[in-house]
Amino acid sequence: MKNLLKIAFLSVFTFGAIMIPQSADAAPAREPGAAFADVEGKEWLLAEVRVGGKTIVMDRQKLALDNFIGIYSMNFQNARLSGMGAPNRYTAPYTADANRSLNIGLVASTMMAAFREPDGLAETEFFNYLSKARRWDLNGGKLEIYSSNSNGSEAVLIFNQR
Repeated sequence: MKNLLKIAFLSVFTFGAIMIPQSADAAPAREPGAAFADVEGKEWLLAEVRVGGKTIVMDRQKLALDNFIGIYSMNFQNARLSGMGAPNRYTAPYTADANRSLNIGLVASTMMAAFREPDGLAETEFFNYLSKARRWDLNGGKLEIYSSNSNGSEAVLIFNQR
């Protein structure tokens, strides 16, 4: 029995580790060396919102067919956040630091009337999430903005680079 344990122990050392399969849902590793400069100056499109155990997926093909092209976008540059809601353009001041904290100030937007909104996420909810942002992260090339909803539950907005 002792010899069997020695062989198992040596096998783990020789081959590095025991491979444990991960589920397809396992999150990619965070990007530890990422700086906010990696986020700035790029256009980001909302891909999904995770809040309260629910995920809202932004199907960009369906949105394009419904004539919602470029909505829920953001660009951080020169201490200003700007982008497109649904249908209004918006801007807001922001601060971000090396500890990945993020503070987005008051969101100002145009006042175009929306005759309809995309399924799953109203523009006012999107602006509310932005105004309650507290942290950012890069995860597998995706920008994650950590915020909260009106009930105080954590919300994660996940953006793809355009």
